[in-house]
Amino acid sequence: MKMWRMFHSCLLVFTCLLFVPEEALSKSLKVALYPYVPRLEQFKKVIAAEWQRVQPDVSIEWVDGWDGGYSTNPDASFDVYVFDAIFLDYFKSRNWLTALPKSRVNEFDDLLDYAATGIVANNLVYAMPQLGCGSILFYHKTDAALANANTLQDVTSAIGSCVYYGETPEKDVGLMLDFSGGTTNACNYVESVHERLNQFPVSLPQNPGQVDKTAISYLRSALATSSFKNALYEGAAYQRADWFNQGVGRAYVGFTESMSELAPTQLNNIAMKPMPWSDNADGNKRPLFYGDLVGIHPATQSRGNTPLAIALANLITSTDVIVQCFGADGSNGPQYLMPVRHTVFQQLGADFPIYKQMYAMVTGVQPILFNLGKDSRTWLQSMKSNIKSMVLADAQCYCDIEAGPIWSNSDAQQECPDVCQDYGGWNGQWTTTLPGQMSVCECDCGAVRAQATKY
Repeated sequence: MKMWRMFHSCLLVFTCLLFVPEEALSKSLKVALYPYVPRLEQFKKVIAAEWQRVQPDVSIEWVDGWDGGYSTNPDASFDVYVFDAIFLDYFKSRNWLTALPKSRVNEFDDLLDYAATGIVANNLVYAMPQLGCGSILFYHKTDAALANANTLQDVTSAIGSCVYYGETPEKDVGLMLDFSGGTTNACNYVESVHERLNQFPVSLPQNPGQVDKTAISYLRSALATSSFKNALYEGAAYQRADWFNQGVGRAYVGFTESMSELAPTQLNNIAMKPMPWSDNADGNKRPLFYGDLVGIHPATQSRGNTPLAIALANLITSTDVIVQCFGADGSNGPQYLMPVRHTVFQQLGADFPIYKQMYAMVTGVQPILFNLGKDSRTWLQSMKSNIKSMVLADAQCYCDIEAGPIWSNSDAQQECPDVCQDYGGWNGQWTTTLPGQMSVCECDCGAVRAQATKY
């Protein structure tokens, strides 16, 4: 009797996973992928081919213009969409996600702990993890000081402060990192608070007066290892990795997919670890890792598409499809995106050894899925500019020199080089402090101080 019940239960689960109502066939599914990957077209090609193989009568209609949830909302016409996990609770609170029992997620036990834990609430799954990423410090394997660095102070002591001012540093000098975006600065801030306190979630400040000053000081010290021109660069997504590949800089901070810019000779000598954003070594062992999650819009229910959408979400996040999406494609090498499944790491590691190193890094810490909570979008909109301004203010390597009124950026181009001539040169930044009466040019004063100290 017990064996029959077990067989009957398995049959029910199998039937639920594979059954698609007759009326749901011969239609299309509208799918919005996360756009910020090295080769998005490879994802589309692989997913479409695998879906065609199992559901030849149901086509995929790709959505253009979806930004991963940073400023746009998942439209009710979406069946399946991929979004940044920092918005998980925000999307859930607005009923933009279909809740599922864990049994509807294929190979749930294959997920890394942080990914599996982060998607579950009240024993229900609200999205399926596709990939992860984090703020990773990349450096040469021979760099013993960075290899032994466990805190932000360890990193800044090894790199040094105010060591370059141009867009790129010299060989084996300085850190290259990104402080250009408001969302980036706000997320770096949350990471720093979390690691210092060794707790998550953390209290999010609602106004500048509530901002954690210690976290801001940590971010300023990290910024001092770079230059404003490098940290505020907003061009190509993986440009800092490309510069590192060209032989400049001592290290850089980026996502794992940035390694797609590195030549084999660089990859053979690359080492990686989560970038520490505080001086609490214990907190730094629990880094916040971003995630790309596959959501199913509740509106699929009214269209009769929910079973198909569940099947497609499982396919998109399956080991076989992820290995094909992440791996080499023709003349292109791997995309070096970070998997969230043990089996994906194992299969990719068999062909690309850097994935073994990546797996050791991920399993050597206790990551937490980065979820900013149900007010994430509104909080970012209200606070990200404030946090970025606080990080850039009172910069260790720069100073503000009064220049009289500056009326425009073109006016600053004329005024500031002369104003900063005796103060290390102009870094390209300027601010009006008193409208119509006074502006300041930001100069590379740290260069002058460094020369004075040197001599």
